[in-house]
Amino acid sequence: SLGEQRTLFDLLPATVLPLDVPQPSPGGLLGTAKLLVTLCGIPPFAGLDNYALRGRLVAAERPEHDADAKGAGLRGEIPLEPVLEMTVPSVADPSAAPSGAHLLSVRVPFLPREIDWPGHVALLQRRVISTVAAYAPGLRERIVDVRVVAPDEFSARLGDLAPCRSTRLLASYAGRIRTGVEGLYLCGKCAEPVLMP
Repeated sequence: SLGEQRTLFDLLPATVLPLDVPQPSPGGLLGTAKLLVTLCGIPPFAGLDNYALRGRLVAAERPEHDADAKGAGLRGEIPLEPVLEMTVPSVADPSAAPSGAHLLSVRVPFLPREIDWPGHVALLQRRVISTVAAYAPGLRERIVDVRVVAPDEFSARLGDLAPCRSTRLLASYAGRIRTGVEGLYLCGKCAEPVLMP
């Protein structure tokens, strides 16, 4: 899978890169998890109609929210207020969930890789569900099943998301696909949310 850094630094000659393209940074400390939440009804997000649920929802209340979450992850902790990127694929495609049900897909970046994930999955699930429920009162009563894909499994199945700049999570669509090289745009996991079966 091609991320931004691999696209820019492995596939393009250095002569075509603008000077302001960020250089690769050492990474590997932070990972991404995914929660797949099966619901017995549509997620009850306050103030959003079903059409709005066809898009990408980001939960990050404050401008510094992602920096706080990243700092916690670098300290080896699960953030108290995780940054969440959510989609409800079953709104646009009912076959994404069992008949009559809906699927809420929640991507959680900035998580520490080097912790005992089997011992921390329940904590991550509680914090994510609590954060989502703050925006969707009544969510807990609709939960049928939750599957947590910890960073190690996520990375093994989908590749490393570390090359995706963290700012892309909160960026507009145009901001997520632009590379700084004229005529070259990203696609795939760095540009769009990832849905895992």
